[in-house]
Amino acid sequence: MKRLLALYPKRWTERYGAELAAFIEGRPASVALALDLLRGAMDAHLHPELAQARFAFTGVPGGDVYIANVGFRQGGVRLERPVSVEREGRTLTIVELVATEKGTDLLYEFTCLPDERKNPDILGRSSERVVLRDGEREYGGDPNAFGSSQTSAAKGWATERRVGLLPIPLEPRRVELQLAGKVVGDWSVSLELVPFAADPTHEQLTLDASDTREGITITVRSIDASADATAIGLEVTIDPPVMTVLSIGGLDGMRDGVTALTLRDDLGRVFPERRRPENGSPDPSGRTDVALFDPLPVDARDLELEVPYVYVDRLEGRVEIDLPLREPVAASLGGCAVRILSAAEADRSKPWNHGPALGVALDLGGWQGDRRVLKPHGVEVDGKSGGMSYGRGMSAVAHEPLDYIETRLEKPLEAKHLTLTGSTVQVRGPWRVRFRR
Repeated sequence: MKRLLALYPKRWTERYGAELAAFIEGRPASVALALDLLRGAMDAHLHPELAQARFAFTGVPGGDVYIANVGFRQGGVRLERPVSVEREGRTLTIVELVATEKGTDLLYEFTCLPDERKNPDILGRSSERVVLRDGEREYGGDPNAFGSSQTSAAKGWATERRVGLLPIPLEPRRVELQLAGKVVGDWSVSLELVPFAADPTHEQLTLDASDTREGITITVRSIDASADATAIGLEVTIDPPVMTVLSIGGLDGMRDGVTALTLRDDLGRVFPERRRPENGSPDPSGRTDVALFDPLPVDARDLELEVPYVYVDRLEGRVEIDLPLREPVAASLGGCAVRILSAAEADRSKPWNHGPALGVALDLGGWQGDRRVLKPHGVEVDGKSGGMSYGRGMSAVAHEPLDYIETRLEKPLEAKHLTLTGSTVQVRGPWRVRFRR
């Protein structure tokens, strides 16, 4: 059968020959296979464009566009190239700006002064106000949008921030970005925007394939397949919506090893998700609803995406405890049985302790069915909400339920009542979403 590959044009075999040869090896010789190969050779000669790197999935053409550092977005306008402005030793770089009818994604980087590099946390603690201006109209932050920041010494103590802004009119091709903050100062940068749509070198399609477990549905909405990568856009819904989805795969967006997503085909081949950067974002988009894989072989037809875990916040539910706690208390959080073992003044000799606090020892019970509580959502002492620290910490990739938390309190021995509110719950799959190429 492999001899029939000689009938294909050279440009075609340079692109697909090795993959087709591997496909032939995995199939028994037959007249039907020979006829398929002959028809393929004829098509390759009649249609030279088939030698270009293209991928085809069943679905509706014209899906959302995948943009590195942002994710899947409908067509709109974007910054054509990064813009940098330098002033008095500081540098502001607008890395990306993508505007659609649904919202605006902004990614910018700010490099601090040399004397500020002695205190690298200064950028991490700073906050800025960012707006876009179109004439007299002003568009600020979207309270429902995702935002994040990361400070890096590798870039000369620069902070990189992702900000979600309200939708802007898509007709103008020039907007003014205004940035103001105690550390960064006041900046005004003029930005030229250009339309963007589907990349003709990619196959960008819309799908509607899903799988449901534990009342949680994972749906594959978009695929962007190119010669460099295969990006899959995901959506998670809960019925009834009694919980808020936090992340897919790993906690806080971190996915690796057992928490990573996996793609399989009908030939038994496994395509692992590309390792996510340290900040947990894909490529990075700052979200967990995008999975990136290496380019797929042309003979990968029937595909299955496997999602191991989903993490949700359940804001309802309260555990009320009178202090001092003299014996363990049995309770329920997130629909799971838990125990509060003790509550006492935190040990100030521990390296993570930063002052007086109430320490609470927990037994969150482990897996109960396909769910387990990882931590309470919040803590109240004597009716007042307080911050919550994890003490010994929690790995976002290889996590286990917390067994100890602390809440800052000036006089922990005088506390009369402790309340744990809500919970972060890990739900175990796997969800397997199947779709056909």
